Amino acid sequence: MQPNNEKNSFLKFNEAYPLHTWYPLFAQEEKENINNAISNVNIQGIKTRALYFHIPFCEERFCAFCTFNRKIKENDAEIQNYVDALIKEIEIKSQYDSMTKVPIHAIFFGGGTPSILSVNQILEIGQAIHEHFNLSKLREFSFENNICSITEDKLLALKEIGVTHVRAGIQTLNPKYREYFNLRPTIVEIKEKVTLLKKHFENVCIDMIYGINGQTVDELIKDIHNACKLDTKLIDFYPLTQPKGNMQLHKLFSEKGLNPHTELTLKGYKSLLREVTRAYGYIPHNGHGFVNTKYVSDKNDRITSDYVFEYHKCVMGYESGDVIGFGAGAESGLSNYVMLNEKNIMRYSRIINEGNIPARIFNANLAANYARGIIAHLPYFGYVEKKYINFEKVPAETKGALQKLIDAGLIIDKEHEYCMTSDAWLWDNEIMYYLSPSSAKEELDACFTSKLSEDYYKIADF
Repeated sequence: MQPNNEKNSFLKFNEAYPLHTWYPLFAQEEKENINNAISNVNIQGIKTRALYFHIPFCEERFCAFCTFNRKIKENDAEIQNYVDALIKEIEIKSQYDSMTKVPIHAIFFGGGTPSILSVNQILEIGQAIHEHFNLSKLREFSFENNICSITEDKLLALKEIGVTHVRAGIQTLNPKYREYFNLRPTIVEIKEKVTLLKKHFENVCIDMIYGINGQTVDELIKDIHNACKLDTKLIDFYPLTQPKGNMQLHKLFSEKGLNPHTELTLKGYKSLLREVTRAYGYIPHNGHGFVNTKYVSDKNDRITSDYVFEYHKCVMGYESGDVIGFGAGAESGLSNYVMLNEKNIMRYSRIINEGNIPARIFNANLAANYARGIIAHLPYFGYVEKKYINFEKVPAETKGALQKLIDAGLIIDKEHEYCMTSDAWLWDNEIMYYLSPSSAKEELDACFTSKLSEDYYKIADF
């Protein structure tokens, strides 16, 4: 992959990278003693820390596009057992100074479907978090919801434990694609529940998918129109990554003769997405997030920094940020380690109940971590402040790649920061990959396999 040095070309790279949503948790060799490793987590220099909680249960059915660690709820006792194990994990990890000495800046509940929890379970977990972690610097507490399981009582419980941001997975408002994805809520129910979310929270975000196999330009514009008309403060639009191992979705698309869009088509869709959302008063605040301009001052800029998603500042930010994961399949990205929790829910709970941490721990890829501000923060948020980068520790290949992007006109070298150009913003995914050191690229390449032809990735012959 190489950048295109033609200043007036829409095509900024000669090929695309088809893994659209990824985070820089790069691991190396595994450590044998997890307790010793956690005790030796390096917290010197950590200034922003996030907690992630994974609730891996879904009601009745799976969304066909989802490849996250999850299972269908069987009964209420199953969920309560998991909640008990999750609280036990909080208690075990909080025994280590390395897990509790850094104040928490952001909390994120994902899934699965966190809103499947009962009011009492929400309060139980919230109480455990408040008891065991320093929340004096908490700026953001996010909680994902499924439209079907949103109730006013649950929203009041979320406010009681300190939730500030609520998210709802809409995905698409087109009935045809909702059927493809096996999405149950009706459009009427979606509108009612989004109104309820807005009644209790200012920071409401809906998640949308675009670039669905077979989706036309007209369908995309109508979906953007309908999403913006819900008038939430925030909307996230994610391109549909052709998921590794998602046989259900692959079979459905194959039966209907719906081939994946080429990466070049997705770039066109992304460009159109940005223009149409702007017409409705939404502008980007990161690689896939849009904020309603009613809530920002720099309305004329192509990218705003008036609103920041704090959780991703910890995950996608500088080397001074880290994240601790809780729950089956959760990941922790620490300064010198990467911790991967047991994915199997029964094994996760059993190990926890034995008083052990249900995870494997690996040495972090330090080269990639030192360069995280350049690799992730710069393309994801559109800028990086030089004062937060230790350039002596940044790999030479990352610094060389950065200079090539500057020469290609994709990055602007200012006195105190590097900034993405508005044209480069459409190619943030490729820029993240291009800036990564070889060791990190090898890990990324191992994340997916594809039977797609070279034409799917190839952009142009230069």
